[in-house]
Amino acid sequence: MTQIPTLPELTFPIDAATQTLLQDVENGVEVEETAFVNCKDGNGKPVRFKFECEALGEIIVSEYGHSVLCRINNDADLQTFEYMEEVASDKLPSKVDFKPFVRDAKFFLKLKTKDDRYRANMDPTVSPTQLEKSPIHQNSLLEIEATPNMWINFKNSTAGLFMAINSVVIDGGKKRSRKR
Repeated sequence: MTQIPTLPELTFPIDAATQTLLQDVENGVEVEETAFVNCKDGNGKPVRFKFECEALGEIIVSEYGHSVLCRINNDADLQTFEYMEEVASDKLPSKVDFKPFVRDAKFFLKLKTKDDRYRANMDPTVSPTQLEKSPIHQNSLLEIEATPNMWINFKNSTAGLFMAINSVVIDGGKKRSRKR
């Protein structure tokens, strides 16, 4: 396994309860739960990383929430995701099918909302209640800061990564005028 230079050492530490559930799956026991594992660096702190992508459309609102289909055009960022998936999937027994987060360089950027606002800091500001004014459209360049995490669905024996989105800078952010 090779370390990608843009990320610190990272791991997905499995707690005792999740480890017991993983052993149950390996032993053929039916388990109904879903577990979530936070990604940590070598010092045990949550990992945050930045990557760039291109929006392939506008924000979509569906039963799964708000999301944008995006494409990663940078090989280094694609390698970072591959590395994270490799580290995460190495923690799982062979009976658990690991689903890739990025497929054909594309993924859905999930934007969580709370109280009619996006949880992530957006620059420029985007309101989930006024999507017609959203600066995110096809070909928008997005700089994302995210915290990777892993989900494990024991009932279906599947797992994968998900990103907690901390910030999104759209097309370089707000145009700030200089004061004279």
